[in-house]
Amino acid sequence: MFSMSRRWLAVLVAIPLFAGSASHLFGYALEGPVWPTGSTINEHLALTGPSYGSLQDGLGNFNASATDALILWNQQINLVHLNAIVTGIPGTKGDGQNTAFFSSNVYGMSFGPGTLAITVFFYDGSTMKEADNVFNSAILWNSYRGPLQFDSKKKQYVIDFHRVALHEFGHTLGLDHPDQAGQSVTAIMNSQISNLDHLADDDIDGIRSIYAARITSSLDPLTMLAGSNFSYQITANNNPTAFAASGLPPDLHVNAATGEITGIPTVPGQFNILLSATGLGGAATATLSLNVTGPHITSSPIAFANAGNSFNYQITVSFGGRSYAATGLPRGLVVNSNTGVISGTPTESGQFNIQLLVYTDYGDVTGQLTLSVNPPQVASIEPELGTVGDSASIQITLSVPAIGFTPVSLPDGFVLDPDTGIITGIPTLRGNYNFDVIGHTNYGDVDARFSFFVTRASDVPLATLPIAGTLLCADPVRPRVYAYTNNGAVAVIDSNLLSVVATIPISGSVNDMSLSVNNAKLWLAKSNEKIGAIDLNQLVTITPDLPLSESLYSIREGLNGRFYGLGSLLGVAEIDGNTGTTIQRFNASGSNQPAYTPLEITPDRKTLFVMDHTGDNSAPAARYDISQPVPHLLQRTVLVGGQAGISVNHAGTTMAFITYDVVSSSYLAPLRSTSDMNVILGELSVPVTYSHMMFDVPGELIFGFVGDGDGIGEFDAHSRLLTRTIATPYGEPVLAMAVDASDTYLFTLADPQVGENVLRIYPTRSKPLPSPSPKSLANVSTRMMVGTGDNVEIGGFIIKGTKPKKIAIRAIAPSLSQYGVTGSMADPVLELHDGSGAIVMSNDNWNSYRQVAISSGLAPIDEHESIIITTLAPGNYTAVLRGLRNTTGVALFELYDIDPRNSKVANISTRGNVGIGDNVMIGGFIVGGDQPTNVVVRALGPTLTNFGVTGALGDPTLELRDKNGVLIAQNDNWKSSQQSAIQNSGHAPPKDAEAAIFATLQPGNYTAIVRGNNNTTGVALVEVYNLDAN
Repeated sequence: MFSMSRRWLAVLVAIPLFAGSASHLFGYALEGPVWPTGSTINEHLALTGPSYGSLQDGLGNFNASATDALILWNQQINLVHLNAIVTGIPGTKGDGQNTAFFSSNVYGMSFGPGTLAITVFFYDGSTMKEADNVFNSAILWNSYRGPLQFDSKKKQYVIDFHRVALHEFGHTLGLDHPDQAGQSVTAIMNSQISNLDHLADDDIDGIRSIYAARITSSLDPLTMLAGSNFSYQITANNNPTAFAASGLPPDLHVNAATGEITGIPTVPGQFNILLSATGLGGAATATLSLNVTGPHITSSPIAFANAGNSFNYQITVSFGGRSYAATGLPRGLVVNSNTGVISGTPTESGQFNIQLLVYTDYGDVTGQLTLSVNPPQVASIEPELGTVGDSASIQITLSVPAIGFTPVSLPDGFVLDPDTGIITGIPTLRGNYNFDVIGHTNYGDVDARFSFFVTRASDVPLATLPIAGTLLCADPVRPRVYAYTNNGAVAVIDSNLLSVVATIPISGSVNDMSLSVNNAKLWLAKSNEKIGAIDLNQLVTITPDLPLSESLYSIREGLNGRFYGLGSLLGVAEIDGNTGTTIQRFNASGSNQPAYTPLEITPDRKTLFVMDHTGDNSAPAARYDISQPVPHLLQRTVLVGGQAGISVNHAGTTMAFITYDVVSSSYLAPLRSTSDMNVILGELSVPVTYSHMMFDVPGELIFGFVGDGDGIGEFDAHSRLLTRTIATPYGEPVLAMAVDASDTYLFTLADPQVGENVLRIYPTRSKPLPSPSPKSLANVSTRMMVGTGDNVEIGGFIIKGTKPKKIAIRAIAPSLSQYGVTGSMADPVLELHDGSGAIVMSNDNWNSYRQVAISSGLAPIDEHESIIITTLAPGNYTAVLRGLRNTTGVALFELYDIDPRNSKVANISTRGNVGIGDNVMIGGFIVGGDQPTNVVVRALGPTLTNFGVTGALGDPTLELRDKNGVLIAQNDNWKSSQQSAIQNSGHAPPKDAEAAIFATLQPGNYTAIVRGNNNTTGVALVEVYNLDAN
């Protein structure tokens, strides 16, 4: 093969290139083909040609200068030899003979601008066959040393032939231009001539890498283990016939004929081995670094143990372990000297630095083990969760056997078994219960501090169906509720049987469902830009689907065959029910901007409500008349907060929606008039925080998810007060609700993201109380400011008759805030005493009697409130209402007759502190049955002083009002009016300054208000006597 070297270019200014540091950085380049080891390279010198006068270096001619250049290369190599042969015959390309000569061209090719010389070489594979050096005869040549010379007369450089010959003979030997290989070095072999006139270090290293005898086996430092087999093969590039190695570790040997070093070293250490390989050109030598390491401990230097628990640790060594020792072990641990196993049961805790020692055939090995022994710990606390009102049994288990337990702090109502570590009690409030118990062991004490999380107990549904879904729709004319399931079907639920009676597969996913105008079809808004339908008489799908130009997220059918829905293009789309064409698109703001727009339609299908969900604190709302083909705007307004989920009652008079006020960071649940959205009808007393709200069929109740995990709130639609909370399991929110046509059941779907995939069915109303008997006091209550000491609230009542009576008494306080009462007591406690003063029952939080309270229908709204339900023999009883831990505040005491068949509550009295404003004493009672009843209502103050009560109200006044707040009668001093009637009743007050009212009352609700005359304050007693109780 033929190749031409790169031209060596002359430059007008010499540019020397440097490696850049005191220790040379070598970057020589190789052409590839080289001469075979042992070759004599005959260089025919035919250098008769131009010269610029006599040669300045004193050499006779250019052949002599070339011969000197060859000698310089020979001084650096020993595997080949350059031999100079002077001839007068110029070279011939491809004749197998190396020739150096002057010429005006390169075998017929021009030199090119500035080219001084070219080397043409021939090779076969990696073997060089011929190299001809052609020097440009058009150049001014001389032979000298030092800087490049310039002839100012001829305006031309005089080129030093000697340095050019050095360069070209380097090509002959196989070197290339390092600068053109991307290297920055000082070298005669660089492509540009410079002031360098001799072989540089890089040139020498390059040529020696090819033709100097050298060791070619790896000289990277080696590391090995003493006692293991070792093998290393010496190789060299000089066709070695003999090998040697000195400085070998004991028990390693070199084969002089093959150059293989083998053996098993037994002495650790660092060895610098001098390698030698003798062949052509003499001996190649190099130094090999061998590190022989002794045995070392390989087991982990860190270990952990638990006091009182078994421990096992194996000492391991890289090789050769014969026996073992360990010092600094904690008590209870020993080392097996034969196996190296440290084992036992540590009886003390702490961190131990254990010294390890291993005896081997290659020397002793030491090491350190850091052992951390943990003190006894809590292994488990089970269970970690509980439910309000359910008995809890919490087992503390330690990491080692316990010998006893001591409580540091336990929540009220919980006790600890000191032997077993079992804590028992009935949690009555939601939240975290914090415990601190000391567990005693033979290895130290354990401080068990933990929290027990108690969730609200869920109300038991009437039925639970295994339906996972997202949509519910009640049929207004059939006993059915339709549920769209996650399986892509509509489940038909019979609301009489409370079971699934049919399942209708649906193609494509469904975003919303609603009934047709004639209630004969169930419309399905599908995500594939279609409206589907189910024939509700045949319970089959109607095909084909109606194609649309967009998907609907919601769907309502109006009059005139029009659909309205939130479209995927955002905004409300009005759609032709025959063609599926979008007639128009609009939103609440009236702009053309896309908006997420919740909507709802009135039951008569004539009015459409839309609200733009903007995400800020103002949301446009609009009301449209859709009774005609073209919707007519009736009203446009702006509502506070981002809106969600509009609901309209069945009468079409009231709309409800959920809003979030970003300014106050609170949820609101306002009710507004459907005839004028600016008319606020009220706001639910407790915010609804999730999804949407649902009216019952008569429009008397509103349902919505309330509180932080409370459950579904039942609100009175007229008073907007929370009347009941349906607790969902673990407070999981509901995704959809529906009330069946009979207004009997509330159907709910749990949010599958946070709850179970089930449908639960609850009654729409709580259990009613028994009908009261004629001429009875069915319920009496007193609200007042409750203090401490003599200022607690004390209620007294008398049961007349011969048979036991079941009654309920309640202490209500935190939930009074929804009625606008300020300063209510946070946690009322209730005690019931009999006529002797002995405690019959007591209660702090009603959940301790949860099931009894729920089944009675009298369960308080707030879990901090109290209830006592019991059956009492005829006699006198006293109930005491006070604040937990002597707290104060406004509270309400109530007495309910829940067994009107047996005996009667003859009278009720309540003693407490009378303040001013909201803190006056307010007593309420209900006259039961269907006949008028004679009662005496009294307000006592000064008389209480006779019984040791301090701070009695000096001059109480009394008002009696009906359920509408209309004044029936009022009195300051009882003798001022009705004196005879009151005296004849047998219940005249002892003091003239006390007040009394005699009245014949029709069945119904009544209120007695006690104040201090001229806004005076003090302790007073309000009493209601049923004169017809016998």
